[in-house]
Amino acid sequence: MSTGQEHQAALTWAIGHQIVPLLFAGKDVPADNSGIKNDWTHRYMNGLNLGYAVTPETPYVGWDDKPILAVWWSNGYRTEWDGAAHLLWLRPFGEVWYKVYPYLS
Repeated sequence: MSTGQEHQAALTWAIGHQIVPLLFAGKDVPADNSGIKNDWTHRYMNGLNLGYAVTPETPYVGWDDKPILAVWWSNGYRTEWDGAAHLLWLRPFGEVWYKVYPYLS
C-alpha cells in the first residue's frame, strides 16, 4: 500500500465526518478506532472503495431480531455489527457480500 493510498483513504473517511453531522445532528461516523472503521480501511487498502459513511452507527436489528449497530455507506452498502467480533457487509437490496462469521447460516 502506498502513502498516497493511505492519504486517499483518510480523505474519503473524512468526508463522512462532514456529511453525517449534517444529516444526524450531534452524531458522527464510527470512531476512528472502531472495528467498522478498521474493516473499512482494510477493504479500501485492498482495492475496494465502499465510499464514505452516510449514517452514524445506528441501532438496528438483524434478521434474527437481535440488536445490532448498522452503518450505511455512500455506495449503498450497509455494515452490521453485533457488538462482538461479528461483522456483516450487505450490498444494496440486502444481498450478503461479506461476513466475518457465519451470520444466520
